Amino acid sequence: MVRFALIVALSVSGAPGFGSLLLEALIRTGVGMLAFAGAGFTALALRDIFAAWAVLSGLTAIAVAVALRRDLTRRMALPLAGAVSVLFA
Repeated sequence: MVRFALIVALSVSGAPGFGSLLLEALIRTGVGMLAFAGAGFTALALRDIFAAWAVLSGLTAIAVAVALRRDLTRRMALPLAGAVSVLFA
């Protein structure tokens, strides 16, 4: 993926937006090298990101279930899925 970003950035040199594409490719390369160097820290950070995603996803499902409580046919499926998501986060 990193090589692809660099190839795309270098293939459009001189075109508008070249600088931003090159900067993005260099940032991706740097972040990838840092993630490879600190694999333990990367794993912990990824765990925290997944946990935050699960909490936000679960709370959103519960909020949607409350907002659509009159229109839902299976009234407990969506809030139950939201609660399970929050619980396992």
